[in-house]
Amino acid sequence: DDKAFSEGKRQLESQGYKDIVNTGYKSFCCSKDDDFSTGFYAKDKFGNVTEGCFCSSFFKGVTIRFK
Repeated sequence: DDKAFSEGKRQLESQGYKDIVNTGYKSFCCSKDDDFSTGFYAKDKFGNVTEGCFCSSFFKGVTIRFK
């Protein structure tokens, strides 16, 4: 979901992450109550690459989960 990615990216950037890349649908990353699961790679403020997903549904905001 592009909206979830945009919101999640904004949240990560506010925490100092950069080079955030959308990796598309990410299965088994979010809870069964989430309607959308979008994977990402990002670099933290030290340059370490991290992986995770943005989870969202129609009636809640975006939750960020790290692998």
